[in-house]
Amino acid sequence: MSDTEQTNLEFGTNVDIPSEATSETGPPTNEELQAEAQLPSVDSIPTLPYSTDTPSFILGNMFMSSCPGKKVRLKGPVKGRSGVCRDLYADLQRMKDLAVGCVVCCLDDTELEFLGAPWPEYQAATNKIGLDVLRLPTPEGLAPALTPALLDKELTTLIKNYTLRGIPVLVHCRGGVGRAGVISACWILKLGLCGWLGDEPSIVTSASESSSTTLPCDGEIASPQSPLNQDTLQLVEKVIAVVRRRRSVKAVETYEQAQFLVDFIEHLRSSHSS
Repeated sequence: MSDTEQTNLEFGTNVDIPSEATSETGPPTNEELQAEAQLPSVDSIPTLPYSTDTPSFILGNMFMSSCPGKKVRLKGPVKGRSGVCRDLYADLQRMKDLAVGCVVCCLDDTELEFLGAPWPEYQAATNKIGLDVLRLPTPEGLAPALTPALLDKELTTLIKNYTLRGIPVLVHCRGGVGRAGVISACWILKLGLCGWLGDEPSIVTSASESSSTTLPCDGEIASPQSPLNQDTLQLVEKVIAVVRRRRSVKAVETYEQAQFLVDFIEHLRSSHSS
């Protein structure tokens, strides 16, 4: 065989090759395939209307903090706890920068003075920055001095004017754990963010009969003389767990504060049923 000769080699195969694959005209176009399948074109598929003006509903958040401008243990650490020296105006301005519209203050004038944030300075700073203030003075370790009905009324106004308009609210006491935790828990309960009560609640006589969250109790929340609805207790446990998870494991510190949450839920129950 010379170098100029070429030999066509043919290999045997049992594969049936479609004629289109060997056709000089090439494979069918997308239009031809679409016509065979009788599929609609992309242009004929209707599109759903979309508007950028679709409204969105966002609840305003609830923040918790220690007292703005707090100044304690300035002479040195006490029992291993270091001093705190905060700037009142800077703290309030930071709240404003977070879009907070209202500050709920759980401290009276005496405690504000003790913490280095006297009410006249506090009021002047909030007025200058443009923050509304709701004062709910509460003794340390105790529940709000208001009845559940009166607190419900205050929260209704707070939620209507701020929360439902997407404006955050901040609540503080001294450390932002106990008293602030109670107000936050009531706010959560009022909005139903932890669910709601059953239609036919069962009765328990003590907190120990149904308890997954450790409640701050000096004694039993309920007694045989004052039985407690089981779903009320479960709701208290749930809301305390939420506040503790979001803020601190110490949130809602005392028996009195836990008992107030029970009373607040029972008030909401009676208001809902009436």
